[in-house]
Amino acid sequence: MQPKSQRDDRLGWYRGLLCVVFLCLAPSESWAIGKVGVGSGLPYGTPLLGVGLELDLGKYVAALGGIGVGNYEAPWAFGVRLILARPGKKWRPHITGMHWTEGNGVYAGVDHDVGKPGGLVLTYGVGFGDVNLEARVGAMIGVGYRF
Repeated sequence: MQPKSQRDDRLGWYRGLLCVVFLCLAPSESWAIGKVGVGSGLPYGTPLLGVGLELDLGKYVAALGGIGVGNYEAPWAFGVRLILARPGKKWRPHITGMHWTEGNGVYAGVDHDVGKPGGLVLTYGVGFGDVNLEARVGAMIGVGYRF
């Protein structure tokens, strides 16, 4: 028999996974497939430098993950992004929730298309999270390509 805290942790994980599955099944069209980029911040794997991938689940929701460098237990992160502007806008503000082995974080940021929408994208953001249960404020900056 498992201790109650382990069972509660597992139930929380299953609830989160179920929410992601429902978001993926929500009927919605996306104007692009996703984005790949390099940068600094949790969407790119670690607070240092890394590579990130964003996959559109719909017009206003995307799943993202990254892998980066650093002396962390596992230099990777994943999360969900809620886009606050309609597709095709040159400036797209967003809120991103991330999880990684050292903690969790929430970013408020913006994607800025350089030139026409659907090509080169600059991403900026400011976030708040916990790193080994210590509160931290962080920044996110990256350059990517929308495909």
